[in-house]
Amino acid sequence: MVSHSYTHANLVEILIEEAKFEILKGKEILEKICTKPILEFAFPFGIYNSELVNYCKEIGISKSLLLDYNAEKDKNEATAKNRFVMNPYVNFKMQLLYLLKGKYI
Repeated sequence: MVSHSYTHANLVEILIEEAKFEILKGKEILEKICTKPILEFAFPFGIYNSELVNYCKEIGISKSLLLDYNAEKDKNEATAKNRFVMNPYVNFKMQLLYLLKGKYI
């Protein structure tokens, strides 16, 4: 199970305190429902910053899922992983092709 925030806000466009609330509240709600620890977090829209990735680690998130790395050095962050999303505007055959390539091109 992966948390995705409380309201799906763009976490880098709101105050850092609000972003941390979004991350923690979504995690806590899922943990209460599932009665299991939530160890992964997918950033809404894949948008993140290093302060939020570090906060995720502080609250027990072992994997932060992103759409693209902000910087080359982010690829070395052990807890940050690239994710691929399904695009509802692309047909199934093309989705498979893009999935195999690992990116939309």
